[in-house]
Amino acid sequence: LATHKSCQNEKKLFAAKTWWECPKLLPYVGGWISIMFAIIQLVDSLISLYLWCLFIFVILTWLIHFGVVNTQNRLVYLVVDFLYKITDPVLRPIRNILPNLGGIDISPIILVLALIFIRNLIVVDLAKLM
Repeated sequence: LATHKSCQNEKKLFAAKTWWECPKLLPYVGGWISIMFAIIQLVDSLISLYLWCLFIFVILTWLIHFGVVNTQNRLVYLVVDFLYKITDPVLRPIRNILPNLGGIDISPIILVLALIFIRNLIVVDLAKLM
């Protein structure tokens, strides 16, 4: 980058608060943007992983209730127990808020919609950042 006349002096370089006041600060700003980009990607990946776990848990509970999958199998029990332990703490408050709909549990649907909303909100903020 060409030297900007507003930051010819080293004192002005340290006094500049934004990169457009002094283009020498651009590598530092770019570093923060890459760190924020990495954090946002990590959060997006964690939300996607949680969505997959939620889908698998819902499908497994249907298969268990219809008698297709046997929970006497140790591996099946471990998988269902793990998925229950990571999804139930988030689903329980949603179930407490929702009215009783009989045998229908729509709390996973509401959680999926909320997670997709959060993920889209993060992507929009990322687009504004870049």
